[in-house]
Amino acid sequence: MRRASLKDVFIIMTSRIAMPLTVCALLALTSCGSSSDNAPQASNTGQSSSTSATSAPATSGLSVTDAWVKALPDLGEKAMTGAFGKIKNTTDHDITIVSATQNVSDTTELHEMVTKDGKQVMKPVEGGFTVKAGATLELKPYHDHIMIMKMTKSLPIGEKVTFTLVTKDGAKVEFTAPAKQFTAPQENYSPGTGTSSHAMSHSSSSTK
Repeated sequence: MRRASLKDVFIIMTSRIAMPLTVCALLALTSCGSSSDNAPQASNTGQSSSTSATSAPATSGLSVTDAWVKALPDLGEKAMTGAFGKIKNTTDHDITIVSATQNVSDTTELHEMVTKDGKQVMKPVEGGFTVKAGATLELKPYHDHIMIMKMTKSLPIGEKVTFTLVTKDGAKVEFTAPAKQFTAPQENYSPGTGTSSHAMSHSSSSTK
């Protein structure tokens, strides 16, 4: 038998060392490929979780119809006017309107009518307007209404005012009301204690 030469020994040792290195390299490539394939799936899962965590905006459950505002062509000394309409609750639970805003002035109040010293007086309502489940709240002169206060410009007939009502749970409902002519006695504004109110006498009135 021929003795192995130094060259033969070197070839055998090299092949034995190279084989494990080749196997390790293949395993490393397989592992990288597997991680690369799974990466987009992990990303999609994270995106899905983020989307499902985003809550939808609350809906008001209210609808407003027949809205109108008392026109104020001449601003005069009493820079205020009233807004009216019908607010329907389309849900099966009571909804309370706690505030309102509009684009004519910076001050808006929710008013009610009460009897004070034998007179019918309009004043800010405490706690807001509550619209019963499935019911309709009618805002009208000498009754519940929205008051636009501290006006800095006149409101001619035909001009539209945009309102936003805010409910107790933070939901909002927006509506637009045109300014109409309103024939009625002049409002007598008198500051109350802590809050403002304005006395109004009953008389025939009309809108056009």
